[in-house]
Amino acid sequence: MGRVYELVAERLAGEPALRRVASGEEARRSLVRAVGEALARDAAFARRLDELLDGPLPFPGGAVISARDGSVAAWSIDSVHTHTHTHVAQTPLDRRAQALARQVLAQEEREWKRLVGGDLKPIDLAYTYLPEPGRNAGNAAERGRQVAARETVPDIAAYYRRITPRRLLITGAPGAGKTVLALDLMIALIRPPGEAAPRLPYEPVPVRLPLSGWDTDEPLRGHLTDRLIRAFGLSPAHARELVDERRILPVLDGLDEMDPPLPDGTPDPAAPRARAVLSALNDYQDGLQAAPVILLCRTGHYEVLRDGPLRDATRVEIAPVAPDDARAYLTDRAKDPARWEPLLRALRDEPDGTLARFLSTPWRLCLTATVYEAGGDPAGLLGFATPAALDAHLLARYVPAATRLRARPGYPAERVHAWLHRLARQMDDEGHPDIQLHRLWPLPGRKRVCVADGRVATALCALGTPFALLAPTPDRTAAALLMVLTSALFTSWTVVHENVNPPFVLHLRLLLSVPHRRGRAVAGAAASVALGLGYGLFYGYAEADRWAGLALGLGLGAALAGVLVLGSGFLTGLVGPPPRAASPRDGVLDDAFRGLLGGLCFGGGAGILFADRGGWAYGMAEGVSWGIGMALTLGAAGRRYAVFTLCARRDGLLPLRLGAFLDWACEAGLMRLSGPAYQFRHGELQRWLAEHPPGAVPSPSSPPPASAQESTVS
Repeated sequence: MGRVYELVAERLAGEPALRRVASGEEARRSLVRAVGEALARDAAFARRLDELLDGPLPFPGGAVISARDGSVAAWSIDSVHTHTHTHVAQTPLDRRAQALARQVLAQEEREWKRLVGGDLKPIDLAYTYLPEPGRNAGNAAERGRQVAARETVPDIAAYYRRITPRRLLITGAPGAGKTVLALDLMIALIRPPGEAAPRLPYEPVPVRLPLSGWDTDEPLRGHLTDRLIRAFGLSPAHARELVDERRILPVLDGLDEMDPPLPDGTPDPAAPRARAVLSALNDYQDGLQAAPVILLCRTGHYEVLRDGPLRDATRVEIAPVAPDDARAYLTDRAKDPARWEPLLRALRDEPDGTLARFLSTPWRLCLTATVYEAGGDPAGLLGFATPAALDAHLLARYVPAATRLRARPGYPAERVHAWLHRLARQMDDEGHPDIQLHRLWPLPGRKRVCVADGRVATALCALGTPFALLAPTPDRTAAALLMVLTSALFTSWTVVHENVNPPFVLHLRLLLSVPHRRGRAVAGAAASVALGLGYGLFYGYAEADRWAGLALGLGLGAALAGVLVLGSGFLTGLVGPPPRAASPRDGVLDDAFRGLLGGLCFGGGAGILFADRGGWAYGMAEGVSWGIGMALTLGAAGRRYAVFTLCARRDGLLPLRLGAFLDWACEAGLMRLSGPAYQFRHGELQRWLAEHPPGAVPSPSSPPPASAQESTVS
């Protein structure tokens, strides 16, 4: 028996789950499950165990494992999974990971539905294993499917679970469905189909990170930690603990977006940022093993990086969508099958033709289904001779079709196209696919926005002038006007600078949901009370009638303390990440609220102090002007965004409620969410919009150009 246990120990030595469990019953259950999984996915291990066994293998505590056919005699894997979920006490780290998993699941399920066009029956993508030079992960199947597992073909979750180590590289052509496949895998890892419990406590939580925003000078650990803090509301300590304990499974999307292409549009072989990412991932370890990771990249971009590949990983290449699968997808989406019959017949009869090759990616199938969902004749596509002509025809009709299907007052197709054209041009100029609201302000012109920002600040600070004119004496009026002017000049000088810090994130629920923030709020409130009452005691002691002065001073001090508690106490307790997955709009909105709260605090305190010395009018003048100045300074990102939207709306560049428009564009399938940023639904759509202002686009009802009608599908 010694050789049997030695073989099992050798096979399971690298299992991360077994290194994290305690002794006793939990260890026994985890061991049973790990052996069962190893037997099920590793035929060589099962054969070697069979050679040593003439019967079942007993484990301490009564568990019995049989190597025959890779089965578990004492408990099935599913039973162990459920039993572990039900009876094993979870640690605080387990509970935090489970809470994070729920947030990720809610966010990614919404995004998955958007990307598949609201259709709950997506294309069942196929993929094949491509061995790479050097070290590959073990136990990889030759092929797999996205969802519909066959007897000998695993679905994406089963495929991923069987590879060792669990490092997966997904490559494919543009629009091949890499992101949808990764989202499907993430959802299945968090909530396996048919399971009541979402996941085992010790399993890592998949978290999607867009690579375009990673400063590669920052370690991967720091990038993961920052993502958890900003996007999911974790405290820095909790985020670092999850990352250090390898409870996070990084899902890195957009390696091909890290570096600009060469002038001819081909991938740059140098690609310094992409190579830095691969180097960081090769150094990313869990103990003595390569740590789990999922990486997405376009095939052409990864091919030029193969001299420095991702090590210890399994690379799968997404196959083109077969004509039969394309026909099934379009048939399911068709509301009027007879209208689609000529196109479906062409896909059946010409499986190698231009149309079949064109409709071999999920993006182009979704594009076609959307364009013709509300009307038109899909048979018109048969008259195009080249994929480029088909692309141009469909992209010119995509925005009007999506706008019509998700109609909303104030969003006519022409305006939507113009607004998206402006955003696409801006993203092309920046060389960055992420649309972050606080970074858009240069779009109408840097100087224009900065000057407008200064004018708005000056006008708002001058709102204290009427109160200054009500002061009881001329000298008080002059002093109040001087203070108002000083506040206006100082604030306008502060806000006209081009550099604006990223927005702070603020959320009232933090006081109720995050204990360490409640402590910070209490500390801020206590300091405010001490400051206010200290001022009151000092004021009272300085008066001639000390008892009367002391009473008045304590009253003023209590009022000042109340204002400061409202402001600084909340600010101290609330500044930080939100307790849920962040929306791209949260940053600028919360930053503006932070400025408002800080302005109330500062302005109220200043008003009380100045009213004590110069009367209520004097105090109101100073409180209003300095409070507004502080609000504009603290809420810099929110203020600059508001001024930018006013300028852009006045120039007809963008809608006034830009965030609401971009949220609608995500629902309409024109944009997508990528963490705390928006992106165009597809890079091909972004490039087309950047190159085609509304006036350069043919009418959606125009017939195909004569040059495109040279032949039928061949």
